[in-house]
Amino acid sequence: MKKNSPLYIFLMFSIGVVFFTRTAYGFAADSSENRWQVLSSQDGVTIFFDTDTIRFADGNENQIRFWQKCAFNSSAATKFAALLNFSDENLQVSYFLEDRIFDIKNHTKAIYELDAYDANNILIETNRPATKIWETITPDSDSDKICLAIMTYANSHKQQLLENENMSGSKGGSQNE
Repeated sequence: MKKNSPLYIFLMFSIGVVFFTRTAYGFAADSSENRWQVLSSQDGVTIFFDTDTIRFADGNENQIRFWQKCAFNSSAATKFAALLNFSDENLQVSYFLEDRIFDIKNHTKAIYELDAYDANNILIETNRPATKIWETITPDSDSDKICLAIMTYANSHKQQLLENENMSGSKGGSQNE
């Protein structure tokens, strides 16, 4: 087959498309980044939830527990560091991981754990409250919108949440992958 023939060109093009598609989509489908789904994004802050760990809390379908990631772009990270009066200019929070729970029936939320990481994925600080403090979710707030998105996901992925509940250990796997 000649290298300039239409059949040869089509064959090479097809091989390239298959390779590109497998690389771009097939391998990426196995990537841990696909587990983080966007909930909200504004002003350089993006909030995600982890589809691998979202579950009903202790068999209670009125309570949904999940890991949330709050990531900052460099500008938002700088503003956040200034807001917290970090004395070390090199210490900037790149993202937070939060082990959260929403109580749908009571329209409340609580945090089990909050971990702060820098841009190199190094843990800066961990906060594990001794007891859960339930906060009311204000209607039409960002928390309310996130709660609605989590409820919608839970309703359409109920079997996955049940499976995640059965597989959940202490953290359900590494969260900062």
